[in-house]
Amino acid sequence: MTRPFAVAALVALFCLLLAPRPASAGERQLEVLLVNMTPDALSTGASKACVAAVKKTIAADDTHITTLGETPLRKAVGKPKKGTPFLDWPHTAFKKVRERGEAWIDAVVLIDCRPESGRLDVLVAPAAAGTARIELRTPTIDPRAARWVGAAILRRAWAGFVP
Repeated sequence: MTRPFAVAALVALFCLLLAPRPASAGERQLEVLLVNMTPDALSTGASKACVAAVKKTIAADDTHITTLGETPLRKAVGKPKKGTPFLDWPHTAFKKVRERGEAWIDAVVLIDCRPESGRLDVLVAPAAAGTARIELRTPTIDPRAARWVGAAILRRAWAGFVP
């Protein structure tokens, strides 16, 4: 009888040690800059709801989200012409929008959601070098698909995070 009890006690101890712990002094949230890149002419109630669902998923994971309009972003990264594709922008293009005085942005997330076309495009530029490109093509972009993409964004956004 002692052996099963010892194994159970060890398992419980490991669960306690590996469980997520609440934030404490010196730790900080992930800082995310979110930009809705859906062209104004194609922005609908459904596309705005899609971006909101992605944003809600990101916000639920100990993040602080700042938003920026497409025009100021394009000006800052040197890509002023609206409508030009953003999925191939290099990581270095986001240097100007990452620096915020003494604070900085950990991840830049650009979203173009067009549920009527079954299309959701995302570019994630995390603190680590490189970018992640997410392209979802499906007959329906519903809240569940938006949450799935939000979770994929988070996995990439945390790359290179330094508390």
